[in-house]
Amino acid sequence: MYFDFLGAGLFRELAEEFGAAVFDCGLVSFRELESRVSTNPHSLLHVQSLGFRLLQDAQPIRARKCFETAMALDSVDVASRIGMACALEAANRCQTAIEHLQVVLNENPKSCMTLVAMGICLERLGDLKEARRYFEHAVRENPGLTRTRKKLDNLLTTQEAQFPGSVTDFAKIGVAGAHTG
Repeated sequence: MYFDFLGAGLFRELAEEFGAAVFDCGLVSFRELESRVSTNPHSLLHVQSLGFRLLQDAQPIRARKCFETAMALDSVDVASRIGMACALEAANRCQTAIEHLQVVLNENPKSCMTLVAMGICLERLGDLKEARRYFEHAVRENPGLTRTRKKLDNLLTTQEAQFPGSVTDFAKIGVAGAHTG
């Protein structure tokens, strides 16, 4: 698969749904990117790109430092917060990742990437009901989220198997056509 280089976790799932280019265009080498950040540590774009490249290289601790710097430059930047959430999730700190994602949702409650990320983190924590709510919201905002739609389908199937009669029909929840059967 194209995204095998990304490893596992939130970062990979978001890259598969929204495209790896969202996180880092990859036009410059890692070494060049580090040099640009050293030369201009106040460049939000370069600091973020380095953070995402470090996530790709499975270095969440170093990536987290980049996103801390990026958030110091712009505390409400969506990409920095999502990057921080990915780094935290990679370090098994989903609850703290959720706190960063909530900051984004407070400013932009329709951010599909953030809604999906929130759902993934909540699912990892075992809060399937809340995860479902965020996945449903994301799919309502963007019906083209095929991976999220499939994840929602799987989640609903699991919930229905565990608690028969607990899952509402997709048409009733406003996610028409979400069930891929």
